[in-house]
Amino acid sequence: MNLLVIDTETSNLKSIANALSYLGVNFSISSNPENIQSATHIILPGVGAFDAVMNKLARNGLDEALKNKIVARDSRILGICLGMQILGEFSDEGDRSVGLGVIPARVIKLPAIPSFKVPHVGLNSVEQISDSELFTGIPDMADFYFVHSYAMEISKINSMVGRTNNGISFCSVIDNKEGVFGVQFHPEKSRMNGLKIIQNFLEIRKC
Repeated sequence: MNLLVIDTETSNLKSIANALSYLGVNFSISSNPENIQSATHIILPGVGAFDAVMNKLARNGLDEALKNKIVARDSRILGICLGMQILGEFSDEGDRSVGLGVIPARVIKLPAIPSFKVPHVGLNSVEQISDSELFTGIPDMADFYFVHSYAMEISKINSMVGRTNNGISFCSVIDNKEGVFGVQFHPEKSRMNGLKIIQNFLEIRKC
């Protein structure tokens, strides 16, 4: 296994590195698109604004390198939080920013609803609506740590395998069955359930 963590220059990589080290995994962190070619597993983290991350990926040529790698289907990719959102087509954050377009989905702002705060911060449960190797050994409605104001809307996302409610239901886990996965929560901050998600991802050998 050759694990690469993409440095988007906006992410807190320390918590991800700590989780991977705890699992005893060898990995590298890079913003060099050439390193994507040899990776068997790629983690795409993201914190901050959608357009800022996409601009940084484009500046380094990482956007095209990631799309080419996904088309080749010879690696597994896990988007975390904003890293999941940029796998979609576009986001309402900013001036309707364009994403990587891997998942046919729009990213919308969570509505302000009485008794449900935005940003959505803290532990919340994930309803498993379809089978995924990410869920191996994880019970339905397990809790994970969220911190976000935007999320993929659930309509027309064939790859949605998990959803969460914060006043409205939103897509919280994707698995397109072709090697692309995404979680809206932060597994590296979700204790044992989150570590299990990461471990499950790393054990997926074939798309």
